Amino acid sequence: MQLIQSCKEMELETEAREQQALKQFLGELFEHTVRPLRFLEPGGTLLWKPTVGSQIHKRVSFVKAMMSAASAAMPICRQHAACVVEQASMFFWRLIVADESQFRSESGVAQEFFEYIRTYLPPTAQWSTPLQCPLILYPNLEARPIWGLSDLPEGSAALRLAVALRAGAEEIREDLQSGILSTQGLAMIRDPAWTGLHHDGGWKAFTVYRTAGLFGRMKVPRELDPMHCRIAHRTCRLLREAGVPPGMTQKLPSLQGSQEVIDFLSADPGVVVNFHTASVNTRLTVQICLSGCNDGETGGSYIQVGTERHYYRFGDPVVFDDSFLHSVYIDPKSNGPRWVLSVQLMHPRIDTREKFVKHFADHEPPVFDMRNDDPAGPPPLAFLDSQELRRTRGVVPAGQSSFVLRLDASVLLYSALWGPTE
Repeated sequence: MQLIQSCKEMELETEAREQQALKQFLGELFEHTVRPLRFLEPGGTLLWKPTVGSQIHKRVSFVKAMMSAASAAMPICRQHAACVVEQASMFFWRLIVADESQFRSESGVAQEFFEYIRTYLPPTAQWSTPLQCPLILYPNLEARPIWGLSDLPEGSAALRLAVALRAGAEEIREDLQSGILSTQGLAMIRDPAWTGLHHDGGWKAFTVYRTAGLFGRMKVPRELDPMHCRIAHRTCRLLREAGVPPGMTQKLPSLQGSQEVIDFLSADPGVVVNFHTASVNTRLTVQICLSGCNDGETGGSYIQVGTERHYYRFGDPVVFDDSFLHSVYIDPKSNGPRWVLSVQLMHPRIDTREKFVKHFADHEPPVFDMRNDDPAGPPPLAFLDSQELRRTRGVVPAGQSSFVLRLDASVLLYSALWGPTE
């Protein structure tokens, strides 16, 4: 009888503890769910409104931003790396569309939420600013929204390309006018360039190159599209002479889907490409305006990266990091579509085989990656005696990395071969 009584008491104590735990969880859930919604007074009046509140897409973006913030703040989301990163990133995407001014002040909503959520970000997304919020942030890759040519390392692929595009702007424009805008060229245009990112007009692309996806998905040849190069033959010659994009020419692994892309991009007058980011911080984008560029010294169409703007001028290249929030605005008064040649290529820190291997070999594999516990273990070392392996072996610290040979005698880091964990 005494034993039965003791069991009942233990059962009641366990039930009480469970109820207390559930109450605490629900309280924390409520607190952090409504925290981002503190901009609402009890009566429902917004304490903060987008500065251009008359535009419906800004109001919609504001509501969606609050929903993303609430989702990111939920305990069940905060404890899951993929969830908190995706929802926090979407909050910044949507907030900057709703009210850009919130990113221009240390006391703005963006910075306040960033300081709150950053303690929950996983090691793969240690953002330093709400303006750079990709899903994967590799460490020790120099980051700045817009790069001047003097900022680019001597000999880097991005610098070679920017110089080549500036010198060959007239030839590239001739490809646009006589090739891409011909009947045959127009039949190869993709419309829209990307889905769900623009409004108030057309945004189209003529693609010269697009790298394969992660893990070998979407197998494509590592070469400029031969059919499209018949249409834009001068441009393809300039790219080959500059040795770009380096991931293609040196067969470097992709660290995100479409790691390197070459497009002629058209945007109609009045088009706005909403703020967005790349999924990883491992590339730069070089663009040069060919048509529909601004005539004056100030004003007109521009690309904005973070809080910095570059106004399009013919033959004037812009180099930017698309892992920062960036947007495009086309002046409604333009006399025609704005055309740019856009080339996305490997970050200067990793744009050769030697630099790629050396950069990633300096990092320990992430301890939180469950694939480290695979009973089968990592892939075996490649027992190879190729000239390429001997040439690169000297820059790899012993004992830190495993290597396998996958692509035409290039040595790939095991960690890079695995790719992002999410």
